[in-house]
Amino acid sequence: MSKCRSWFRLLADVLRPYIFVTNGGGKTEQERCLQLSKQLQIEVSPGQFICGHTPMREMAAKYHTVLVVGGEGEKCRQVAEGYGFKDVITPGDIIIDNADTTPFRKLTEEEYKNSRVRNFAEVEIEAIFVFADSRDWASDQQIILNLLMSKRGRLDTRSESFGEGPPIFLLTQRHRLERVSRSHSNRYGRSTRQSRSHVQGRDGKRVEDDRVWQTTNRNLPVRDSASAAVAQRHARHRFAAGHCVFCWRHS
Repeated sequence: MSKCRSWFRLLADVLRPYIFVTNGGGKTEQERCLQLSKQLQIEVSPGQFICGHTPMREMAAKYHTVLVVGGEGEKCRQVAEGYGFKDVITPGDIIIDNADTTPFRKLTEEEYKNSRVRNFAEVEIEAIFVFADSRDWASDQQIILNLLMSKRGRLDTRSESFGEGPPIFLLTQRHRLERVSRSHSNRYGRSTRQSRSHVQGRDGKRVEDDRVWQTTNRNLPVRDSASAAVAQRHARHRFAAGHCVFCWRHS
């Protein structure tokens, strides 16, 4: 970290603008910048920072009612609402309405307090966003699959074609199944949702999991938010060509 600090002092001396790009997420850009400023001992503003879910800000104008998955507590809901999404649902909201959706998960007192009560029989979820790694994979995965196989995003319905469910936007690197951690072995990350496995369709035939993702996504590919193209598109209005972009992997 000390070498990083010296590099940024050098950039400041030569007045070279720079931005940070990471595939991490689960917190607001403001919170990330405060953390990074403390680590590097420089001032990092949200205008210099692009994280995994920053590009999803553009989707707020397209989707009204969305399910946001991942992260700690209510942070991802706060991120989505900060992006302008009008109606943000979390797995806790669904569980508090019908505990049988995920019978083995019991909400903590804090989760129960933060979950919002509503009648999901009258709600159509238009899109699913995975902003960060799940803290309870089994229950989150069950809710996601229920929606992907639903009719127009209504829970407790079943599509005949499995192609009527809402699109899912998975914010991760496409082929990165593991992430580095302080453990001796790597930890599984969000990309495991894309691993090839088979499910049984209504006709009894084996269907490859990646085909299911394609049909339920209405031919929208799983988003690779760490791609250079996305980063450039969001940074172009701030920095001219030749300026510095720092990319790192969140661990």
